[in-house]
Amino acid sequence: MNRWCIALLLALLLPMPGLAQAPEADPCEALLGSSGIPPAWPGIVLDASTGDTLQIQLKGIGTRRVKLAGILAPRGSESLAAVSRFHLAHLAKGMRVFVILDPPWKIWPPQVTAVVEDFAEAQLAAGLAQNLREEQNSLGPYAACRCGRAEQQAREAGLGLWGKPR
Repeated sequence: MNRWCIALLLALLLPMPGLAQAPEADPCEALLGSSGIPPAWPGIVLDASTGDTLQIQLKGIGTRRVKLAGILAPRGSESLAAVSRFHLAHLAKGMRVFVILDPPWKIWPPQVTAVVEDFAEAQLAAGLAQNLREEQNSLGPYAACRCGRAEQQAREAGLGLWGKPR
C-alpha cells in the first residue's frame, strides 16, 4: 500500500441533503481528537468517479478523490464500467463519512487510498469489481476475508464481471 493510505470510517447515518454543501457541524466531532486515534475529518460523499473511487467533500479541506483499497473496478469503455460507477454512487452518495489520514499530513493529496470494507464488499458481491489480493494486508484479515468471500460468491453466481457469455 502506498504512503497515502488512509482509513475511512463510515458512520452510515441518514443521507445528507444538499450534497454540494459542506457537512453540518456535529457536536460529537470534538470527541474525534480525544479518542486516541489520529484526527478525523467529517465529510459527505458527493459521487462516485468510477466503481472504486469516491468524490468526498471534506470539512475544512475541500473535495478529494478516495480510491477504495482492495478492489479494482472496470474503467472507461470496459464492460460494466458505467454500471459499476452507478452502483457505487447509489450506495455511497450523500453518506456522512469520517476520514483519517495516516499519518495526518498537513497538505492532503488530491487522491488517497482508503479502506472502506462495506462499499468494497458490496461492489465485489455485485460482481462489479475484482478483489485485489495484493492489497489484502491493508484491509486487515477480517475485511480481506469478507471481500474474498464476496467475490467468490459473485463468481459462483455468475454476477457482473463473472457473467456467463451468451
